[in-house]
Amino acid sequence: TVQGAVRRPDHAWVRVENEDVQRSNWYDGKTFAYLDLGANVYATWPAPPTINELFAKLGEKFGFVPPMAPLMRQLDGKEVLKSAKSGFYVGEAVVRGSACSHLFLSQENNDWELWIDDVVPVIRRMVITYTKLPGTPKYSVTFTDWDFNATLPDSVFAFYPPPGATRAEFEIVNP
Repeated sequence: TVQGAVRRPDHAWVRVENEDVQRSNWYDGKTFAYLDLGANVYATWPAPPTINELFAKLGEKFGFVPPMAPLMRQLDGKEVLKSAKSGFYVGEAVVRGSACSHLFLSQENNDWELWIDDVVPVIRRMVITYTKLPGTPKYSVTFTDWDFNATLPDSVFAFYPPPGATRAEFEIVNP
């Protein structure tokens, strides 16, 4: 389960829970915070002022960009398509009762499959296949709720360490 909130250009929050992981990330335009809920360990980092710059620096300094980053960045459609090598319409599909158009896009390092709702133009499902990584792992998400009119207070994006949490440091891979 992934929950997230974005207030562009400089606020984001994501919580991920599955069999192996329970973690949350906060970004308030000044600080990026990561909390491993299972281990009750957190790290913070003085971050750049926009979401776009945040993801660029995370990749550069820490060697990691979250799979959902392309959906959270502030990009126009033309910029997104620049990185696509090829793409095609796969066909019609149904995702959780919604009629969708299934699309496939190929990039240098990964392939994307998107299921776009035919009535409300939102992504209902996304699968990213990391074609250059050993074993070609996949990241898959089915979206159940979109709210483009949410009013999000600053508190959604503020990180406060939970009681008893241990502070750790991020490992910088490219100083």
